[in-house]
Amino acid sequence: METKSENLAKEHPEDERLVKLVALRSGLCNLVLKNIVPLNTAIDIFDAEKESEMQKRLQEGQTNKGDIVL
Repeated sequence: METKSENLAKEHPEDERLVKLVALRSGLCNLVLKNIVPLNTAIDIFDAEKESEMQKRLQEGQTNKGDIVL
């Protein structure tokens, strides 16, 4: 079963930042499920990367009120 995030990546394959975040989330979830990385660590890693990517978009003027939420 595909997640909402994976569907977003399918719908917007040209959005490299979105695809990167989906891949990161998927990989982190896999590591959490295998008890390799604690959940809180995975959340912190993902949130930091998401914030970084959002800041890059803001700096490039690519944001608007209808942006995709991951």
